[in-house]
Amino acid sequence: MQEVFAGPSFTIVYTPIRLVPHADSFQSLPSVVNPLADERSQDKKDDVKVGIRSTALLFGKNSHMILSGLAVSSASLISFAGHMNSQTLPFYCGVGIAAIQLARVIRRTDLDDRLSCWKGFVGCGWSGFWVFVGSLVDYIWSIL
Repeated sequence: MQEVFAGPSFTIVYTPIRLVPHADSFQSLPSVVNPLADERSQDKKDDVKVGIRSTALLFGKNSHMILSGLAVSSASLISFAGHMNSQTLPFYCGVGIAAIQLARVIRRTDLDDRLSCWKGFVGCGWSGFWVFVGSLVDYIWSIL
């Protein structure tokens, strides 16, 4: 069902989107704080064979530095969102643990090894878990 809104100099077409989760939706959806979520580094050899211009190939040897920048920006923006939402100490502890987890994963991941990339991909999911736990504890703290 589409709705069309027309004004004097614009037209907006509104089409509602219905998201139907897959059975393995938690594995198929990337984590917000997961810089390895797209698995690009796992497929570098395949990208070259097929001729795909992926960011893993574009970043090359700078991948760790760029992923570190993405992790820092994620943690910073999540912290800023917490500040704007008046979160308290437990939230920031969760974000801090998540940032440490991301740094650990980025440091340990060998981007030329598929198994290491997969472990990094899974390990980044734990950073989202720690943000969630921090948010949950912060909420419980606020209602007590």
